[in-house]
Amino acid sequence: MAGSGTALVSFADFVAATGPGYVTEPTYLINDATRETHYFGRLLDPSVSAAKHISGGESINEKIHFQGGGTFQTYKPGQTQSWVNPQRLKRIEAQWRHTIAHMTWVDNEILNNELMMDGRDDVRAQQYVSLRNEKRQLAMTDMYEGLEDLLWAEPDYNSMEVDTGTEPYSIPAFVNIGTNGYHNTTWSTGGTMEGISAAASDVNSKWQPQTQTYTGTSITSGTNILNAFDRMSMKVRFVQPTMFSQYFTADDLRRQMILTSREGRAAVQDLLRQSQDLFVAIAGGQDPAYPDPQFHGIPIEYVATLDTATLYDDGSDFVAEADATIAAPNFYFINGSFLYPVFHKYRFFEQLEPSRHHTVPDTWVVPIMVWYNLFCTSRKRQGIVSATQSAYY
Repeated sequence: MAGSGTALVSFADFVAATGPGYVTEPTYLINDATRETHYFGRLLDPSVSAAKHISGGESINEKIHFQGGGTFQTYKPGQTQSWVNPQRLKRIEAQWRHTIAHMTWVDNEILNNELMMDGRDDVRAQQYVSLRNEKRQLAMTDMYEGLEDLLWAEPDYNSMEVDTGTEPYSIPAFVNIGTNGYHNTTWSTGGTMEGISAAASDVNSKWQPQTQTYTGTSITSGTNILNAFDRMSMKVRFVQPTMFSQYFTADDLRRQMILTSREGRAAVQDLLRQSQDLFVAIAGGQDPAYPDPQFHGIPIEYVATLDTATLYDDGSDFVAEADATIAAPNFYFINGSFLYPVFHKYRFFEQLEPSRHHTVPDTWVVPIMVWYNLFCTSRKRQGIVSATQSAYY
């Protein structure tokens, strides 16, 4: 019988002279700290949203009106007229919000690494790049994860709306099923959203999202999700007149999207499967999945954060979707032409110069900053489909 041999690590000289082997280059790092999807990153894509970069200003603003001039009438020839000068213009205003993440390293990480200090030039460069990439990956992971949390944060008037707040608006702040489009009691007592009161008579009930409900889970039900989608798609589509269209806001439906949780996307896929007796013609007709479900050509996207975001009422607090009194998926109809992030031109993922920590002199810090806010210029072009009873959970 052959001997058992000696483990490679037992050869001391070999171990001392040889570093670990990697299946990829040393600068490659697997990032398992992230969630399944990041929709904030999608909003940076011009095909998904009308994200803006502006160079400054006290706040972020846009002009809007909710009523016509009220001057239209019929008349008789020669009739005396009473001319009016209607004042309808309003200002949408959002405050700048500021976020920061950073890279940090200490002198020991450099000075005690012999390959960095005394190795060949190519080895030194590789080690520096490896360390830099690791630090930057950690910082950018923090930044993206943080921005994604803010995008779906529980709405709060005092931290999002007021000048002295610190939090940017979230999508659910603009798009929710609350009265007048206010998500919670904190906001309803505040009374404004981006400086405009949805309940004001001159706003004409047009500063709030569209809502639609569903109850059925079977494809034969007239109240299922797809039937609710039929109605919602008509509510959020605004068509310009064919003549004098320059006086009406263009509705770019190419930036429309439907966002939902894992359970919501699975529910749509299930309804699609129920509606036919053959599987999708993929892989020889054997694949029961619908890998890219759409409605009117609009992709139905899975947003991982919606699985755990505390946006749903349980009677005493706001909880995750599965724990709500009505435990059922919601579907956000978002038009990225009218709901998008606005960034400060000079603080868009801006990496500042390395500086020594003032109280810990052997530590270096590199801040990464983003100044922005989520901005909505038309709430009535956004919508939410929700259930009136628990479903799918």
